[in-house]
Amino acid sequence: MDQRIGLMGGMFDPPHPGHRAIADSFLRSGYLDALWILPTAHPPHKPAKTTSFEHRIAMCRFAFDGLPGCVISDIESELASPNYTLHTVQHLAAQNPEAEFCLCIGSDALESFHSWYRWEDLIRAVPLLVAQRAGYDRVIPNTMRGMESRIQFIRHVPLADSSTEHRQDPMSGLHPKVSRYIALNGLYPG
Repeated sequence: MDQRIGLMGGMFDPPHPGHRAIADSFLRSGYLDALWILPTAHPPHKPAKTTSFEHRIAMCRFAFDGLPGCVISDIESELASPNYTLHTVQHLAAQNPEAEFCLCIGSDALESFHSWYRWEDLIRAVPLLVAQRAGYDRVIPNTMRGMESRIQFIRHVPLADSSTEHRQDPMSGLHPKVSRYIALNGLYPG
């Protein structure tokens, strides 16, 4: 039987309890055998001023430590820049033909999914597992009509955390090892 692996990408700048909570929801959904956390190495859509990939990987290892089935992957650092989610999925599928992948996103990302690079090719390559967040209906956007069979919603009770809040007050609510790492490396100075 193929292993069902969820792919959860993002900046994780910094990884916060909300990220861990949504990862836990994906793992508890019953749809996955494992969840791979994929920090973005060279985001084509984000400002150049982001914390280094190496720091974000290190913080992810602390933030998701002890979450059964969760794996931190640095695969995106090996891919050419700019890298899009579709490229990552194609690379992983070629390297792991025995795995059945799905893309794990929040319902807020589902609303803008049609703006992702070659989104139609992406959703054909991997189905979406969508964590329903507060304030977002369990509705598939009009732009994605006809793709309903490729989208599965799961229950998720989100935390109020966001990466922006943690960059402004980096020690607030973070895993203690992440907070210590931020302090030791002088990240997110006020």
